[in-house]
Parts: sequence; C-alpha cells; structure tokens
Amino acid sequence: MTLQLFHFISGHLTLSFDIHVIAIVFRMLAVRSLVKTGAAVAAQQSRQMSVVATRPLVRVSFAEKLVHGVIMTVAYCTIPVWVLVNIRNYRGLGK
Repeated sequence: MTLQLFHFISGHLTLSFDIHVIAIVFRMLAVRSLVKTGAAVAAQQSRQMSVVATRPLVRVSFAEKLVHGVIMTVAYCTIPVWVLVNIRNYRGLGK
C-alpha cells in the first residue's frame, strides 16, 4: 500500500491517494469521534454554572439612550436616503 501525495502528470501538480489509506483515515476519525477522553469529560463536567440575572448595576440616562438612538437611526437611513437623492444620476438622467 503506497501513498503518493504529490506527483506530476504532464506538468500539472495533482494529488493522488490510495483508496485504502483514505478508508483507514475515515475509520480512525469515526472511532475518535465516538471515544471521549478523560479531559473532555472533565471539561464538560466543570462547565456547569448558574447565572444570576439582576437589574442593571449602572443606570443609563435617558439623554444617552436618545443620543445612541439618533446615531443608529441616522446610520441606518444614510444609504437609502443617499440613493433616493441620487436616483436621477443612477438612471443616467443627470443634471
């Protein structure tokens, strides 16, 4: 059973694999996916945590919320407004 990774055929670099090697690799991957190692089990058991949901610890003022809302609205509407303003240029009906 030979494994030739790279060889040249008429000047082009090609990949060739022995079909038996591919079958062995797939079997190894299938077995590895079924077996859990001790480290994987320990990591899975140590991730069990609880989350406590509380009210916000720092209050955001109404003015800051308003400013952020205005910035987001302007950013969202900028491109559609630009297109509508320049629609005549896009259609080739320039000034």
